[in-house]
Amino acid sequence: MNFLKKIWPNLLHCFLIPVFFIVHNAIDFYGLISLKNIRVEIIVWLLLPALLFAGSYFFLRDKSKAGFFSSLLLLTYFFSVPLFQSLKKNSFTGEWIKLYVFLLVLVLLLLLIFFLLQKNKLIVQKKTHTFLYFVFSLLLIYDVVVFLFTDVQKLKENNLVFKTNRSHITLSSDTNKTRNPDIYYFLFDMHGSTIGIQKSLGYDNSALDENLKKMNFSVANNSTSASNYTPTSMAAVFNMSSLPFDTQKSSTFREMYQARNSIRFNALVPFLQKKGYKVMNASSFPIYETDSSYLHHIGWGHPEELLVNQTLPNFLWKTFNWVFIKYFSSSVTNFQQKIYTDDLATINNSIIRTNAAIALKDSTTPKFVYTHLYIPHPPFKYDSVGTILPWDGQLLKKDRSDSMFMSQLKYCRKLILDFAQTITSNNVRPAIIIFQGDHGIRDETMPQSRTFEVLHAMYLPDKNHIEIDSNFYTPNTFRIILNKYFHQQLPMLEPKNVFITLQ
Repeated sequence: MNFLKKIWPNLLHCFLIPVFFIVHNAIDFYGLISLKNIRVEIIVWLLLPALLFAGSYFFLRDKSKAGFFSSLLLLTYFFSVPLFQSLKKNSFTGEWIKLYVFLLVLVLLLLLIFFLLQKNKLIVQKKTHTFLYFVFSLLLIYDVVVFLFTDVQKLKENNLVFKTNRSHITLSSDTNKTRNPDIYYFLFDMHGSTIGIQKSLGYDNSALDENLKKMNFSVANNSTSASNYTPTSMAAVFNMSSLPFDTQKSSTFREMYQARNSIRFNALVPFLQKKGYKVMNASSFPIYETDSSYLHHIGWGHPEELLVNQTLPNFLWKTFNWVFIKYFSSSVTNFQQKIYTDDLATINNSIIRTNAAIALKDSTTPKFVYTHLYIPHPPFKYDSVGTILPWDGQLLKKDRSDSMFMSQLKYCRKLILDFAQTITSNNVRPAIIIFQGDHGIRDETMPQSRTFEVLHAMYLPDKNHIEIDSNFYTPNTFRIILNKYFHQQLPMLEPKNVFITLQ
């Protein structure tokens, strides 16, 4: 009791601030994050009130002032980022508010309050501390009570995936696996359409289209993706749906992680599995609920970042790490090199596993083979014939990017034609072959529309491509296949291209 009397109410309301932050976000992201995975951060957050109180007391020499200023610092630490993001989303403030202005006002306000406290120009009464204590106590109680009366299973489902406008897929009585075609789906990261590449880089990649057409592929001239980012574009294709966003969308890590989960819990793969397909995944994305065949890739974060990146220091690091890239390049170069080597390993493993899947000959069981290759997307890894480039931190510089990008396009062309030739020549079953870009060439200097222009080439066993429009929309890919080969009646979607900016 004596201890509680000593810390009541000034230090106690300081302690409630991180507790509320942790509990509120644990409920908000229920089913999506694990607090166990960020236990070190949580310990730091819970110790922070005592550390800030001790530091404030050292300068202010007054427990009441120290408790009040510590709470202001804690509120800044935990809630200034959500406040800034809310202001950015607001239709009135979003247009003019800038991060550097917001941070400057925040710092000046804290310095002003500290100065007023130190000079006894601002008097903090006990009722102020009592008020803060009851405010955060009530907020904490409110969150817990609401959670107790919430359908937690529905909350978990809503957190795991974003909802897409799926059309109903029905299973026919047909169980004859032997006549269902093999399906090969190749996704090349940032591979634009020939027209898109010509407009963006002035490079003529029409040799790819011409050679594929000679092999009876249908090549769409003006194909577009649903989005300018990989997870959202893939989620749209695998769920055969447009994105549940407007044509312009400011997205957070939460929505991008939901998109990744939407790939894992998609509509397509379970349907194929029920139709007797052997699913072979040579990518770094899990494509069904129990999929353990996908490849690790360093480029994707963990869902706990949804919580951790709300704190001001993490947000500032995420936003301004380019300063460290410029002035402390050695440590950042090491990280870039890790991404480069991880890309190489992932691509190499994908190619090996894809070739193994192609070589697997089974006349009784159809297979669905999915491959995602991180080319021609930077960092640049190959020359035009596929020779691995030695790591060079200068590879990412803009003045070399176009020529390096075009070299990787030539290597992509070689891979695509080799895959196509091998499958069409050696496959023991009828085969559907799809080559696509997940999104087009992405560059801040280009028009937004350019980022949706993607490669789309499809080979159908009967060579009848009448359903494939030259203005093809990639979420219709498997609608066409399911209609043609699995007795579905799915209408074609009108193109809806969502330009996403990441916060």
